[in-house]
Amino acid sequence: MHDDHFITKAEAVVDADRKATWLALISPSRWWSNEHTWSADAANLRLTPQAGGCFCETIPETETADGGFTLQGSVEHMRVIQAYPEVALRMKGALGPLQKRTSRRDPYDRAQRGG
Repeated sequence: MHDDHFITKAEAVVDADRKATWLALISPSRWWSNEHTWSADAANLRLTPQAGGCFCETIPETETADGGFTLQGSVEHMRVIQAYPEVALRMKGALGPLQKRTSRRDPYDRAQRGG
């Protein structure tokens, strides 16, 4: 553990062939929890398994109480730094509340939060 970041490593042994495991891994909308998304719907997640690819989430338009609607948005959770199909998937980034610790706060964000 460092003062400004930490590194995680997760490994699991599964009873499935490599191709099936890889295809499941790169399809987070099939296994990610709705409760751990900004949009409350894992179906909005996508992962592009290539260097520079995005593990991203679409924030859909929603109706507002006054009959209007919000515009569609998005979140980059992590960026793919290595995609070696059926062998390794390495990503760099920050999930959920950790994003606020890794980037400068936008002036718009400060204005929305009153600070």
